[in-house]
Amino acid sequence: MDRILIVEDSKMVALGLSRWIQRELGLFCDVAASFAEAQVIAKKRKGDFLAVLIDLVLPDAPHGEAVEYCLGLNVPVLVVTGSYEDETRRRFMAKGVADYVVKRRLEEMGHLLRILKRLQKNREVTVLVADDSRQARTFYRRILTTHRINVLEAENGRQALDIIQSGQDVRLVVTDYHMPELDGFGLVAGIRKEYPEDAIAVIALSSDDAPEVAPRFLKLGANDFLAKPCSAEEFLWRVTMNLDLLELMDTMRDRATRDPLTGLFNRRHFFESGSRLLEEHKGSPHVAAAMLDIDHFKGVNDTYGHHAGDLVIRDLATTMDRMLSPYGIIARFGGEEFCALLTQETDSGLLRTFEELREKLANRTVTVEGMRINYTVSIGVTATAQGSIEDMLNTADSLLYAAKANGRNRVEADLARPEAPEAP
Repeated sequence: MDRILIVEDSKMVALGLSRWIQRELGLFCDVAASFAEAQVIAKKRKGDFLAVLIDLVLPDAPHGEAVEYCLGLNVPVLVVTGSYEDETRRRFMAKGVADYVVKRRLEEMGHLLRILKRLQKNREVTVLVADDSRQARTFYRRILTTHRINVLEAENGRQALDIIQSGQDVRLVVTDYHMPELDGFGLVAGIRKEYPEDAIAVIALSSDDAPEVAPRFLKLGANDFLAKPCSAEEFLWRVTMNLDLLELMDTMRDRATRDPLTGLFNRRHFFESGSRLLEEHKGSPHVAAAMLDIDHFKGVNDTYGHHAGDLVIRDLATTMDRMLSPYGIIARFGGEEFCALLTQETDSGLLRTFEELREKLANRTVTVEGMRINYTVSIGVTATAQGSIEDMLNTADSLLYAAKANGRNRVEADLARPEAPEAP
């Protein structure tokens, strides 16, 4: 669990900050009222904090001495102070603090929450910096790593493209304009051949003051542009804004393609992705479509309530995701119905996967307010109607109804069943 260290001699301010952060972000806070207390807590926690929020003026460190110590913990340090002085702010920002925030009413300090939220997410973010200047790369790396962002470096556009194409999970590229082998224009164009603006963001930088440089970068597909030289703070907030926008677009895409109750893909996305998967495996005999339905689900809702029914659906979805997703695409089709399109090396392997799923679900228990709910599923599986995804699902649906008619809690399939092992 991430923790925040708050170093603040005002009990009222410290208590307000800690309660606010815990309520808004679910983060626990350790509070120190002095430099000495901060050192004790830091040693106890072995410096393992998401961030440190620290006042500049403390009873035993009136000139910001505690900030130097906290920077040595190698965690982001945010100065939260009651006064704003340009010279003081510049001095501590130059030392490497993550930000300099003036104390106000909590409702006016949303900026601070945004920083902490970003720090929580940044450990999963990789930024690629492409610049032929080692000094520039070092400058950007220091800013980014201060905010827990993972950084890769390239000396030119060609190296940068090679890194991206090697499979590195790059979320954002920072590129200079003038570079050997492949310049910034070529890099942006190369990225956009494979990745749209909502997959990898690009921030272009240049010291070239020609008026056409910025619009040309943007027309090629850069998400943002900064003129060199830029301040560390402006650079950081452009990165932050672009990462936030990428995540917003991810959320919007998920809402369009995901079922809100289960987190599985929805019916629309299943048909789109399923058609592509069928095309990729055209002619392969080992592609199966399945329809799955919870047995007597109306009885679950009538007996235990719709909330319990939702928990059963979520439990089923979680189990399907864990057992089937490695082999293809699964989705919630609607209500208590689910569908899947899977590929394996043999028909017997496909059928065994669905039999194992059915058996696993039959042995699961969902507990709701002390009540134990068991449930089973019926599954129809086909690998014979590969004309279209619609044809396969129609056939699987017919087999699903056969499974219901033949007693439920079973798999009906037109695949060859694996042979039983011979008796010794």
